[in-house]
Amino acid sequence: MGHKRHAITPERAVPTQSGSAAQTPLRPRRIDSIDVLRAIALTGMVLCHFTVYYSSPVGAGAWIHFVMNHTLGDLGAGTFLALMGISQVLSAEQERSAGGTNLTRKALIRAGYIVVVGLIMIAVVWGPRELWQWDILTLMGTATLVLFAVRRWNSLWVIALIVLIIAATPSLRAGLDFARVWGAELAPVQPFSAYVPGLYYDPPGDPKIFWTLRDIVQGYLFVGEFPVMPWLAFPLVGLVLGRRVVSRRMIADTPAITALGAALFVTGFSIAFAARGEPASAAIRGYLAPLSFYPDSFTMTLVQMGFVLWLFPLVYRGMDRSDRPAREPGAWIRYCRRLSRYSLTVYFMHYVLLAWPLWIGYLASGEFLIQKAMSPLPAFACGVFALMVLHRLMLWLDRKQGIFSLEWCLAMLVLRFAREPTGMPN
Repeated sequence: MGHKRHAITPERAVPTQSGSAAQTPLRPRRIDSIDVLRAIALTGMVLCHFTVYYSSPVGAGAWIHFVMNHTLGDLGAGTFLALMGISQVLSAEQERSAGGTNLTRKALIRAGYIVVVGLIMIAVVWGPRELWQWDILTLMGTATLVLFAVRRWNSLWVIALIVLIIAATPSLRAGLDFARVWGAELAPVQPFSAYVPGLYYDPPGDPKIFWTLRDIVQGYLFVGEFPVMPWLAFPLVGLVLGRRVVSRRMIADTPAITALGAALFVTGFSIAFAARGEPASAAIRGYLAPLSFYPDSFTMTLVQMGFVLWLFPLVYRGMDRSDRPAREPGAWIRYCRRLSRYSLTVYFMHYVLLAWPLWIGYLASGEFLIQKAMSPLPAFACGVFALMVLHRLMLWLDRKQGIFSLEWCLAMLVLRFAREPTGMPN
């Protein structure tokens, strides 16, 4: 979220005298596949959150709720985090090429800023008592530091770390009282489970926030909404993919990466299908486990990782293999670039637009109408309206050259506390 402009030399397959395709550089230009996928992920998050928070998962329109929550939401989160890792690689390459300094200080500022913004967002949106939910922003702040720390690692070592995170998570969760935090044992996801019982589970409520140090640390690492384990694996896989882009090997590697992605996707679903007779708790601490998003089960992580590895190379190949002459971006690409540029601001503000009407309703009626405000279709329409409001906000920020956006505030902090030496670019 809020990363620098990512422009890099695109790839083009050019026949050699032997008839094989060699990678030749073209003039630098923006990588549209990242903007488009990030914009789709953010748009999906907005539509998903409005539908999920405003409407019930059962009753009329339950399938709309299911698709928004368990297709758009479950697959979009991992993609969004992987794009963060890709963007950080591209930003680091630009900074290295420009001779940037103070890199450690900049990484610390950016990581701390994202974490603080995430905590402020929770306090502003849901109240200070809910501070330790561990939303996706606090995970991204942590990932910013981890990605910086492993930036010099060989990609094979990074892949080994990804495998270790995914493989170790169920065992590390084995001794934790997940039901104490989430209020009850995992329940079958409806209406899907009426047709395929035992495949998909979720907690029936929101997490309870405990303010003891032990609970805060456990939430951060394992049982929060987006804990470090296993979600850190997705920015790390973005790091590996970003390196393929920077080295101009992504197009050549696309068949192998997409095949691996498809294999992981199918493997995750196959294991989950085989686990239909297992207890719901297997999603927390098992390897033969059903699908679950809270917590992200072993099989769900495989499915999400496979989706990322399948999707990004194909979109990159389709949009950034520069065999066609450069042309002015159309309305869709301009929208995606703008949404990508203000992604942190948009993410923060969409929760304000979502939650504050619920608080107003609570003050007026004494009842907090989460998942009871309306049916799924009107809730989805509220998400569409929120996107329109956020688009107007982005246009206004453009007219002000981004001043007072969260991205601008971060840039000012970096400029103030990690200024380049005189004569060096920032």
